[in-house]
Amino acid sequence: MKRPVNNKLGNLRRHGREPFHGVCEISWRDSSGNNKWVKAKGVNVSESGLLMEVPVPLQRGTTVSLRCPAERIHGIVSIRSCTSHSGQYRVGVEFLGGVDWWSRLAPTRKPEANAIPAPAPKPAPTSSRLRGPLPE
Repeated sequence: MKRPVNNKLGNLRRHGREPFHGVCEISWRDSSGNNKWVKAKGVNVSESGLLMEVPVPLQRGTTVSLRCPAERIHGIVSIRSCTSHSGQYRVGVEFLGGVDWWSRLAPTRKPEANAIPAPAPKPAPTSSRLRGPLPE
């Protein structure tokens, strides 16, 4: 399990945030069963979620489809927050199972500047009865 990240506001987050300026599409079904979609502008991203600006409010807890073609991010996300911001709405989403984009892009990304370093891994167990390397 990853350690929380302390930001300047004192909030505990699971992962650090990076600026993200991609354009995404969000689609969902409204309460009447009609298909809806909006374009979203990225604000920041982490391994577990994304903050975007959208023109309409989205209900917290709603499961929606997310597509950011240029970044090859697509999958199902859950709306975690929605707040009014400068005539738009800032929507925080959490990636649900199946959105594995971070591992594809991680080699090109810098380490999280504000992340608490993970403890060093423990060495593999050895036996005093064996001489030489352990069998594989």
